[in-house]
Amino acid sequence: MRKLHVMEKLAKLTMHGNPIYQQRENHGLRNPRSAIIYNLRNCTLKSLDFITITNQDRRNSLRWAEQNKPKKAKRRTEGEEGEGSPARR
Repeated sequence: MRKLHVMEKLAKLTMHGNPIYQQRENHGLRNPRSAIIYNLRNCTLKSLDFITITNQDRRNSLRWAEQNKPKKAKRRTEGEEGEGSPARR
């Protein structure tokens, strides 16, 4: 899906039958429609699986993205020591 976002003129996409829609195949991704709309937000996508994309669909995709943000790893500050650090002897 990441490679599709460069296709700015992509207007219609059919994912029917694609494994991304099968829950066990997509790692439990909820609402794959919103995920696709969000990830292809730079395209002129007007329909997905023969269903017109509405403004509400676009708002839902933004909400989906907010709820599924990758969690940032906590960065260590200078002088902080982790488990098994050689400095702790």
